[in-house]
Amino acid sequence: MRGLLLGLFLLLLSPLLRAETPPVITFDQGQITVLRDKSKQLTLEQARAAHAEGQFKPLAANLGLGYIPDAVWLRLSIAQEHPAAR
Repeated sequence: MRGLLLGLFLLLLSPLLRAETPPVITFDQGQITVLRDKSKQLTLEQARAAHAEGQFKPLAANLGLGYIPDAVWLRLSIAQEHPAAR
């Protein structure tokens, strides 16, 4: 009986073992840039213009800025490494 239950369990588990691992996205090569908006008044168009002017700065380490009274705009740059994998 125990062998039957174990076999049934493994049979039910087998599709999960064969499933592909989902892609992992890492942001460790400057893909996140930050703009601190001290006025807290920037619109999306103004933030886009600030990016075009080079005002966004690469995130130095982690996203933990601590408490700051400013608004913060983030820009994520994501590139698909394996276009065929979806």
